Amino acid sequence: MYMDYTIRAADIKNDERRQEIVAFLREQGLGFDEDTQYTVVLERDGRIVGTGSFAGKVIKQVAIRKEVQGEGAASLLVDALVKEMLARGEDHIFVYTRPVYGDIFTSMGFKTVAGVVPHVVLLEWGSFSIGKYTSGLREGRVFDPDKDTAAIVVNCNPFTLGHRYLIEKAAGENHGVYVFVVKEDRSLFPYHTRLELVKRGTEDLGNVRVLEGGDYIISSATFPAYFTRDAERVKTQTVLDVEIFGRHIAPALGIRKRYVGKEPYCNVTDQYNRTMERLLPFWGIELIEVERKEIDGMPVSASTVRECIRNGRWDLLKRLVPETTLEFLLSDQAYPIIKRIKTTRSRH
Repeated sequence: MYMDYTIRAADIKNDERRQEIVAFLREQGLGFDEDTQYTVVLERDGRIVGTGSFAGKVIKQVAIRKEVQGEGAASLLVDALVKEMLARGEDHIFVYTRPVYGDIFTSMGFKTVAGVVPHVVLLEWGSFSIGKYTSGLREGRVFDPDKDTAAIVVNCNPFTLGHRYLIEKAAGENHGVYVFVVKEDRSLFPYHTRLELVKRGTEDLGNVRVLEGGDYIISSATFPAYFTRDAERVKTQTVLDVEIFGRHIAPALGIRKRYVGKEPYCNVTDQYNRTMERLLPFWGIELIEVERKEIDGMPVSASTVRECIRNGRWDLLKRLVPETTLEFLLSDQAYPIIKRIKTTRSRH
């Protein structure tokens, strides 16, 4: 007990308890994410007056009833969440919250990464920071920042001839190209496999460098809707992700252009492209949207490759991927991935 509050971990696998939390969050204008791993509730007189959760390294869904705001309730919730996250080995923690709660987190040592007023602010705490990340980028810079330097952000699940075509085009039009591979490990092809396939598939291009995307480019902290396809949040989250790229990442590497492929299928990715088209010029960055590479009138995509694997269409698949990707897919190392693809309908 503290100031007549009781704080405890909630059993979110219990349907009745979960629905109680969902209803409380709905009253506060928030939803309950399916990837939530841990939730605490703050109660007074047996009634929920606050709750907070986390998934991985991201604190989320922190909500306090207006009647108890200013009484230290939020600090109790956040303190309980941080202690549990540290116990699980997370030492770099993000919070994705409303700006109205921002001061609560900064008073506890969190630092602001970026924000979209009045909708959302992203803060971080711990052993790493956006400053350390961009310092590392500057130290590893290999292209002259005074010459045309471009960036491409890819997931590559897996690396296809479509990705290769986009990277080749950027390489042919610029002094140097940095290719960031999304680090979030929510794809059927694991992150380290995707990273290696991109490196192997571009190693002949002398002015291309492949980099880890890290926690600041299309991650569960900066752009969770990319992985959940939650259309209601996409607009705000695309703005946040683009702000981080324009404010922090592009200046560290002297990036002046960002290349993307046109997106005929995925509304989330297309909206992301539209946000970049609108906002990147404010940061002095030009968006270059490239028509997809086609084979027999069909755009080459990673989703088509995965569908070929599901249906055993190796004749078509061989036409969609470079030799380096095909060699991997035919190896014993790829067997567990192929098995997962055949037994799931995951979009990623």
